[in-house]
Amino acid sequence: TMRVGEIARLKLAFEYGADDPKFPVKKLRVPEGQKSDGPPWDSELTFELELVAFDAPRPGFEKEGWEMTFEERLASASVLRQRGNELFKLGDLPAASEHYS
Repeated sequence: TMRVGEIARLKLAFEYGADDPKFPVKKLRVPEGQKSDGPPWDSELTFELELVAFDAPRPGFEKEGWEMTFEERLASASVLRQRGNELFKLGDLPAASEHYS
């Protein structure tokens, strides 16, 4: 678990992040004895991740579905359905549909 403002460092072997275009990698120094035209596969990538904000769960979503017992899922579905019905009656179809899915 993380708190807002907390920073986590994730270390990966170079081979797992070097070829992904979403993670541009600065040119790294080639270790002695390795060809200069190839990546330094024995290097390590370090990513720093900071949690800047999070969304609180909506009512009825305090737990993930897989964490709930069968009875908790039934109760949650009932609450969500009732709220969806209220929103539907008010004409807020996009919000209502979120409670039905």
